[in-house]
Amino acid sequence: YQLTPQFSLIGLVGYNRFKSDDFINNSNKRQWWNFSGNLKSEVVKIPFRIYVHAGPGIYFSDNREINPGFNFGAGAAYKLGVDLELQLGIKIDHIFTKGAADPDFFVTYGGLAYYF
Repeated sequence: YQLTPQFSLIGLVGYNRFKSDDFINNSNKRQWWNFSGNLKSEVVKIPFRIYVHAGPGIYFSDNREINPGFNFGAGAAYKLGVDLELQLGIKIDHIFTKGAADPDFFVTYGGLAYYF
């Protein structure tokens, strides 16, 4: 949802799966689904844009544990049409768990984004 020409609200859905030899702060959870609402700010405008985003989320692990968390990231987008753009970016997620160490992970992404 576009709030101003520079700020918008976006919803993110993610699925992250890690190999059994990957250790996320000694967590035994290997799969995380996340749903988050982020505030996105665009630094450079059309057709090439640089953006940053951050927001809270809910994280679901493979053992059905539900935890709050947050993420922040940055990326670049190139407008291909009125409702379509190519995006490349990075995102860091941090999850609050009841364990001794909270898991966090770094994700790179790329793809097409369609706005409706």
